[in-house]
Amino acid sequence: MKEWCSMSTVEKVFKILELLGSGPHSFTEIQKRLQLPKSTAWSLLSRMESSGSIEKDETGKYQLGHLILRLGLAMYNNLNVKIQAEPIMAKMAQETNEISHLCILDKSRMDVVYIAKIEGPSSIHIKTSVGSSNPSYCTAAGKVFLSHLSHRDLEDYLQNITLISYTSNTITKKEDLMLELADVREKGFAIDRGEHIEYSTGISAPVLDHQGICIAALSITGFTERMLEQQESFIQLVKQYASELSHLMGYPHK
Repeated sequence: MKEWCSMSTVEKVFKILELLGSGPHSFTEIQKRLQLPKSTAWSLLSRMESSGSIEKDETGKYQLGHLILRLGLAMYNNLNVKIQAEPIMAKMAQETNEISHLCILDKSRMDVVYIAKIEGPSSIHIKTSVGSSNPSYCTAAGKVFLSHLSHRDLEDYLQNITLISYTSNTITKKEDLMLELADVREKGFAIDRGEHIEYSTGISAPVLDHQGICIAALSITGFTERMLEQQESFIQLVKQYASELSHLMGYPHK
C-alpha cells in the first residue's frame, strides 16, 4: 500500500489501463488487484470514465474506452504508413537524387514531425532528422496538412499562431497564407519556396486513408536551383507516389 501512496496519479492511471488491457474488471477486482484505497480507486475510475479512456461493459465491469482505441489506431496508422512508405520513398529519392521525407502532424502543437527520411545519391545536407519538427506554415508538408483542416480548425490555428519570418521568403501575413492554402487545396500539392531554409525548396502531397483523411505528407526536398529546374516533373512524381501510398492505406483510386 505504501508503494501506491508514493505513486503519482499518472502512474496509477497507467497501472489501471495496463490491467484493463488484459480484459474487463469490476471495481472490486481493480481495487483489490492494485491495492488501491477505495476512495482513490473510485476517484480515478470516475475521472477516467469521464475522459473516455475507460467505460463499462454490459455487465458493469470496466474496460478500455473509445479514447484508448482511437489513440491505438492512430499509433498503428503512423507505424503502418511508415512501413508502407519506405520503399516508395527510396524509389523517389533514387529517381530525383533529392531527400525524401514522410511527415505527420503534431496536433497539439500544429507542427510537422518527420517520421522517415531517405537521402538520394546526390542530395544536399538538410538539417532534418527523424523525430524532429518544424512549423507548418513555412514547410511544404505543413501546408498540405493546413490545407486539409476544416474552416473552423484553420481559423483557430491562425488565431493562435505568430507567423515568424525564418527567411526573406517566409509568408508572414495570414491573408497571404490563406490564399496559399486555397491554392494547395485546389492543386493537390504544396511548395516551400525557401520559406524555412533559404537555400532549400520542398514539394509535398497528401497521403490519405480509407476515409479520405490526410494522415501523412510525402515530400522531396533539395537545393532550390535544382528543384526549380525540374519543378514540374518533381510535382507529378510526388503526387504520383503520394497517390500510390494513399492507395496502400486504403484510399480508393479515382
